[in-house]
Amino acid sequence: MVEVDKFPSYDLLPKEITQALAFVRKNPEYDGRGTVIAILDTGVDVGAPGLEKTSDGKQKIIEAIDCTGSGDVPLQIVPENKINVKDDAISITGCTGKTLLLNKEWINPSGQWKIGMKSLYDLFPKSLLSRIKDDCVVFNDGNEWKAVIDIDGSGDLRNSIVLSNYNVKYQYLKFGNDDQLSFSINIYDEGETLSIVTVAGSHGTHVAAIASAYYPDKQEQNGVAPGAQIVSLKIGDTRLGSMETGAGLTRAAIFLSQLKCDLANMSYGEGTSKANIGSFIELIRDKVVNETGTVFVSSAGNNGPALTTSGSPGGTTEGVFSVGAYVSSGMMEAEYSLLEKVPERPYTWSSRGPTNDGDVGVTVYAPGGAITSVPPYTLASSQLMNGTSMSSPNCCGCLALIISALKANNIQYTPYRISKAIQRTSKNINDPMNVGLIQVENAFNDLVNFKDDKSQDILFKVEISEFDNGRGIYIRDIVNANKINQYSVNVKPTFMKTEDKILNQQRLEYENKIALISTVGWVKCPKYLLLNNGGRSFFIAVNPTSLDSGFHYAEILAYNTESEANPLFKIPITVIKPENKLDDNSLNYSYSNLKFGPGDIKRIFLNTPKEANMIEVILKSNSRDTNARFILHSIQLLKQKCYKTYENEIAFGLNATSLDESQKQNFTKCYPVVPNTVIELCLAQFWSSLGESVVSMEVHFHSILVNNIPYGDILIKESDFINNIEISAPLRKEIINVSCSLNTLSRSIKPSDELITAMKSRDILPDSKQILQLVLTYEFKISESTNVTVRFPSLNDYIYDAAHEGLFIIIYDSNKKVVGYRDIFAKSLKLSKGEYTVKLQILSKSVELLERIKNMTMVVDQTLPKGKEVNVTFFRDIINALNNKNSGFGNKVLANNEHRPLFVIPGNGTYTRPKDLTQESYLSGVLKLPSFKLEKTLFRIVYSIGPEKKIKEKSLISKDTPGDTDNTTNTDDRNSLKEAIRDLQISYLKKLKGEELTALLAVLEVDYPNHIPLMLEKINIINNRINELLKSFDKSSDYDKSKKIIDEIIDNSKELIDQTNKLEEAIDTKELSSYYGLKHQKIINETEKKLKADNDKKKDYLVQALNMKCEAYNNLIFMTQLKIVKDENNEDEIEYLKQLITESNKVMNDYFAWSEHTDYKYIMAYSKKERLVGRYGNALKTLNKYINDTPIGDLNKSNIGNVNEACKLRLSILNELHWDCWCDYEEVQKFLRSPSDYALLN
Repeated sequence: MVEVDKFPSYDLLPKEITQALAFVRKNPEYDGRGTVIAILDTGVDVGAPGLEKTSDGKQKIIEAIDCTGSGDVPLQIVPENKINVKDDAISITGCTGKTLLLNKEWINPSGQWKIGMKSLYDLFPKSLLSRIKDDCVVFNDGNEWKAVIDIDGSGDLRNSIVLSNYNVKYQYLKFGNDDQLSFSINIYDEGETLSIVTVAGSHGTHVAAIASAYYPDKQEQNGVAPGAQIVSLKIGDTRLGSMETGAGLTRAAIFLSQLKCDLANMSYGEGTSKANIGSFIELIRDKVVNETGTVFVSSAGNNGPALTTSGSPGGTTEGVFSVGAYVSSGMMEAEYSLLEKVPERPYTWSSRGPTNDGDVGVTVYAPGGAITSVPPYTLASSQLMNGTSMSSPNCCGCLALIISALKANNIQYTPYRISKAIQRTSKNINDPMNVGLIQVENAFNDLVNFKDDKSQDILFKVEISEFDNGRGIYIRDIVNANKINQYSVNVKPTFMKTEDKILNQQRLEYENKIALISTVGWVKCPKYLLLNNGGRSFFIAVNPTSLDSGFHYAEILAYNTESEANPLFKIPITVIKPENKLDDNSLNYSYSNLKFGPGDIKRIFLNTPKEANMIEVILKSNSRDTNARFILHSIQLLKQKCYKTYENEIAFGLNATSLDESQKQNFTKCYPVVPNTVIELCLAQFWSSLGESVVSMEVHFHSILVNNIPYGDILIKESDFINNIEISAPLRKEIINVSCSLNTLSRSIKPSDELITAMKSRDILPDSKQILQLVLTYEFKISESTNVTVRFPSLNDYIYDAAHEGLFIIIYDSNKKVVGYRDIFAKSLKLSKGEYTVKLQILSKSVELLERIKNMTMVVDQTLPKGKEVNVTFFRDIINALNNKNSGFGNKVLANNEHRPLFVIPGNGTYTRPKDLTQESYLSGVLKLPSFKLEKTLFRIVYSIGPEKKIKEKSLISKDTPGDTDNTTNTDDRNSLKEAIRDLQISYLKKLKGEELTALLAVLEVDYPNHIPLMLEKINIINNRINELLKSFDKSSDYDKSKKIIDEIIDNSKELIDQTNKLEEAIDTKELSSYYGLKHQKIINETEKKLKADNDKKKDYLVQALNMKCEAYNNLIFMTQLKIVKDENNEDEIEYLKQLITESNKVMNDYFAWSEHTDYKYIMAYSKKERLVGRYGNALKTLNKYINDTPIGDLNKSNIGNVNEACKLRLSILNELHWDCWCDYEEVQKFLRSPSDYALLN
């Protein structure tokens, strides 16, 4: 038998390389016991394997909180008169319209029941969406609030499990055996809000399992700290596919302050425009860390390998532990099954520092991959995930072991003390910024050794005034990289927040004698510094003039001369020195024989030429047969811009199949750059790509300017008709291919409503300030289906660096149904034509901020349908532009220093204006200039354009023949007055009743027997009379008492049919048909124009009359059917019914011929008739087509009622057929289609 090595199970979730495994084996009771870790993530599945109990038998997950509001259910009280107490149950009607049966044994002293309804689209991860809405019932048993959820949709809740807040009994249920999705509940604000807590994805459960999973029978699968307990704070909003929101982040910070967790892990983050600022950042830094004392651990980000890619909050927030991702040799075998081991190192994609304010950006490294527990709904017990999302909880688990040991030994600690210890004792991994790999036992021993050194509990706040008070020095520009620089440094001690008396005493007593040591010769600093509570300022000098090009890192280390626990703090200094010199304006660079192994990174820094706005990178290799994955990552940094703004990342593979004719792999990429700004070109072989590679790289800078600007929007105006732009090539000759298609319509829309109100109990900040909400309402309409993006330019893209506490957007159709959720990132949404409402919620503790922005404009971008774009025509000179001759941009070669004017006419002066144009609209499209393909947009043309002004057309009507007379001018004044009186009298018929109506109608019929509007009004009067009789009939339950009503309905229906026949004769339908069957000339004379107007009116009158005639036949058929059922001698009635059906079919055909077959009134009349005669299939088919062909997005305020009435008729037919499952479905759809109010924001 073949001997097989034991599977390296402990490397599936790495603990050995960090000393965590050895530490727990040596100290079994220091396994995280006594610590609580908050997990800020997608939510932790409370039913996931490994997350039931701790190693010492305690409940593992002690809190499960949805901070996002995605699980919130607004509740309403059931009126007392709607509560029916029966022998076996209490019966109420739920929000979905279902009858809910409640258990009479449930204790509810007040007798008050609250109900709500939740769309499962807001609760389920997208992969699980299968159901629609659940009813919820909430009540108070005298001690606590409780809830019952109609999980199976039956409405019978008598035997359902009654749930308490999760932290009371740790209860949870699953929605079903098929989906396996766990949920728990919390009830807030004295029963006003029910929160159903689910997970938005598997990420948070995996993170929690890395930190602290416990498997009593498979301890090799344990998390790093199996004794730690978990608090789940869900910040990933299910409605957004697990994206974090400001509201979720703020609430998480509030809960952290309230719960006082020992540690928190946040494997989330985004790029930021400025480090260490923003509402959430300040809450974490100043309240959660400095005041509560929580050790806050966060992922550095997965946006490497370029520099300055660490995300927020991890890499950019003072006091937060930022964790990079490291891959060990054991992981390579156990997790990744590599053919051979490669050198251990940080993952290629792990984000790097420094931050844009000069800080290191990464505190420590930890293993960045694991195979561990995921939620049961994934139908898997474990899953491989990698990222700094995994390294962060691994580090957090390591810190939980340390804190567990400190607590067991009664050793006091602070986040600042622990941070210093883990950095001092981390394992050297040859990181260029001296960031090491966390080592648990070393750090714990360090903390024990220096437990009495009070200076370890102080955060030393470093500010460099020349860098906008940044936390370090970061030289990245060509000027300062080539001269000696002097900087002012201010260092101020920051103490943990405690009682004022104690804090003041600490400040008073504090004084440190510090020695400052520079790690390199090109940085000079003072030798000593006496530091007290007031802080100190001093100067340092940085001389990078003799440095080679590339990346350089140095530190000034502050040593406490009276302690060995050093350094107390560091001042990081980074210098990026570009290859080219100040006076070097080279356009071409070549790099040959760049050698790579697995994970190797080469960084090239160039200062882009002063007028360069494009870069061309050509990569070549001929040394590989097997595939190797490479990444070309480039970044330029601008002040107060996120690194992603000018980032380009391109992944490609080198292998034998990509050889060109010269037997070389050849890749060319071109993208925009910012002129006169240092660019990093970072080329890396992916860490797991085996073998050696040799790559050559060419870099070429290009420039095509428009109106002497390097990039951005080129504004042109409709009012100018012909707009002049100028293109130029200041660096070299360029091959051009100029084109532009204006394919986006943008509109600015002002809010139609604004409201500022206070949020509730979950939104009170640690300093007791109440968060307020500003809800702005916007309305817009689109005329055809398209992709739409709603934007708020002043707020988009800011989350961690935002001044406010949250932003959330909901888009509704005109029926109040949610069609989309959006957050800070503007993303397109496919919308059907129709009217839409947007509600923007902005949260802030500052009423002044909300007042300032309450009139903020919303921008709506919509893509023009294919074929309706406006193509821009270019001309070389104004003469050709005016004469529409010789269009084009001229020679394809734009010579060096050539300035070429182009005359621009969108649509060449003739184009179809988009239907949705408003006064503040513009069209835009990409202006393509170079012949090569650019990866991103360089220029856009923005065309200012308004709606078409309707010019009163000059008459194109030919003059009548000499014999014609002008009837209008020759009309007798007396006849005009008589007609006006007649029309007024007809209009008053609607307002009269009884004898007054009868008398006036009789007079008018004598005077105007064939006046068509009068005849139609009489039909309307009869029809109204029939409708009143039908209402009386519906209220009557006794057939014998209803006989008189039935006879009256029959008589009136016959009268209506007879009156309609007379109207048809007066109109002369044959003559009218002949008219509409002819083809008419566009240019008509006055007589023909008047004829057309008269005939259009006649057609409209006819359609209205035929609709009422069809409904009258439906009434006759129904009433006759009733008589047949009740009367025994009914042979004559049966024959009459057959005659009615035949006549009805003919009238319906006539109606169809004159009306639109999609017309609501026709649809309803036809469907009712088909139902009456037993052709249910025809009726349902017609109704389904009408409802489905009117998507909810197409609804507007005028036809919402029509669709709802059609749905009501469909439900009535389904009930008549006893198709119960479809009836239940239709009942629920009714609430989806027509919510009673706008969905909750947060």
